[in-house]
Amino acid sequence: MNILFLVESFNINRHSSAIGRSKIIHYLSSAYDSTVLYPDKLNPASPNPRPEWLPQVRAVRFPVSELSGPEKLLKKIPKLRALPTYLTGFSPEFNRLVKDWKKAISQELEKHPYDYIITLGTGMSFAPHFALAELNPGIPWIANIHDPYPAHYYPPPYQKKSDPVYRKQAEKFGRVLEKARHASLPSLRLKEWLSAFYPVLNDKAFVWPHPLPPDEMLALLPYDQNLESPLEPDAFNLLHAGSLLGPRNPEALIRAFARFVDADPERREKARLYIIGKVTKEHRGIEQKYKHPNIHIIVQRYPYRNTLEILKQASTLILLEAAAPVSPFLPGKFADYVYADKPILALTPPTSETARLLGEDYPYRTETDNIKGILEKLEQLWENRKKTPGLRLNRPDLKEYLSGENILRIFEKEVLNRRL
Repeated sequence: MNILFLVESFNINRHSSAIGRSKIIHYLSSAYDSTVLYPDKLNPASPNPRPEWLPQVRAVRFPVSELSGPEKLLKKIPKLRALPTYLTGFSPEFNRLVKDWKKAISQELEKHPYDYIITLGTGMSFAPHFALAELNPGIPWIANIHDPYPAHYYPPPYQKKSDPVYRKQAEKFGRVLEKARHASLPSLRLKEWLSAFYPVLNDKAFVWPHPLPPDEMLALLPYDQNLESPLEPDAFNLLHAGSLLGPRNPEALIRAFARFVDADPERREKARLYIIGKVTKEHRGIEQKYKHPNIHIIVQRYPYRNTLEILKQASTLILLEAAAPVSPFLPGKFADYVYADKPILALTPPTSETARLLGEDYPYRTETDNIKGILEKLEQLWENRKKTPGLRLNRPDLKEYLSGENILRIFEKEVLNRRL
């Protein structure tokens, strides 16, 4: 069987979506003939690399065209530059990218036969989804939906106010889902959340989680030998690794940790909190805002393979989500944390995919803005580590759920053995 993957980004050290897409492709390509079609670059500052870490996959890169002269001229007129977006729901750049996708897909389908197509977007972009829906090639395809779309369908506090542009986007995305044979989502909570806006998902959606990183793929990823781990050897190292988006506010965590270490000389000597990763504008200057000798905030994105090695050196891994009534997301780092097999301090709402997977009895979960609750969990982790040095997450059920074998089983059950 031949599968064609339509992938927006392979910037594995810049985009977390590229990590998740690469892992899915790796596992499916171990069982099926696979081709990836992807754009040459998303922008001049972010070239789209060839996925050398997927040697068993045929990779086809296509060029992205520039705006036409009239389109460039329109962008220079302040009162008119937003007009195309309000008329179509999308910017001229995005519309041109969709056209490029349509051309590239058509050319690829003329040259090679495929049994299935899988569309994999990145961030807030679903360009290959829209392109394939317009082409309607007659080949069954899976629309992978990694996050809510459009922005006004996000849950609070991420949710944007509804406007004509978002409503046009929602209408067009609804048509995408109608034309797709199947829809895959990384979490059950996201499937439940989006089904309220797109009822068609009730019949054709299935849960396909972000999987564990495959060792064979990791061995081929770039690794920076000169980038040393910032973690202190033999310390009680608590680590949050990953981007800090605006609603992911670490203030309660930082305040709770400061109280935790300041209450005891041994903790001051041995406990460290590390927050490593890029930050959005809401958290700009965070490394200057919170000054404490035991707290280290490093505003830098480490290469993915380096990050996995650092995760294994931590005592506890922190998963930080927004303080909210519900969080339907499955953070990409969840699978990496399970892979590292270290206890997870889960700062997440009770109604979240993270809480669902960890289970009601999981001992180290509390809300993101609950300083008292976080302090209690820190004390609990501290005492348990003293009793059991080398404390582990020890969740074989989660490793099985996120395994490559389960990724293939889900594909066979929900796609190959299911006819809509």
